[in-house]
Amino acid sequence: MKSVTIKDLALIFTVPLLPIIALPFDPHQKISVVQFIFFAPLNLGYFAAPLLVWFIILKSIKASRSTIYGGLIGANILLLSLWLFFLSHPGDGDSMGFIIYHPIAIVALLIGGLIGRLFSRHVQEGPNKPPAPPPPRRATPPACPGNPARPCSERGQSGASFGR
Repeated sequence: MKSVTIKDLALIFTVPLLPIIALPFDPHQKISVVQFIFFAPLNLGYFAAPLLVWFIILKSIKASRSTIYGGLIGANILLLSLWLFFLSHPGDGDSMGFIIYHPIAIVALLIGGLIGRLFSRHVQEGPNKPPAPPPPRRATPPACPGNPARPCSERGQSGASFGR
């Protein structure tokens, strides 16, 4: 397994950090500093767990980067969508709503990974790829004096008649 880069860690942990960082600023949530310090790491682990498992499994089986990142992007879009939905609908039981995050995250990871794989295939083998060069042409033998349409080698003649 190749080493994990900062870009990989940023893609895994940045989006799950957004709802956590914004939690103290949400006017509908009353949270103390002690609660925030206690629950922030738990929430980060909860939100980042599907992404981290996806990343570790696909890195260990040496999947393509487009498949890995496509899945991560798919799950991040899901997390942002759920967060914005529950942010715009206060009091609708966002804690119960985030229970559906893990099962749907699996689907989002798979769909995003598939889209990433298909996109990379389309880019590599797409319709705008220049056509392959034609095979090299064989040199044609010289035409016979009696019939310029047929080469002499087909009739077994060398081109000279030698007294016939």
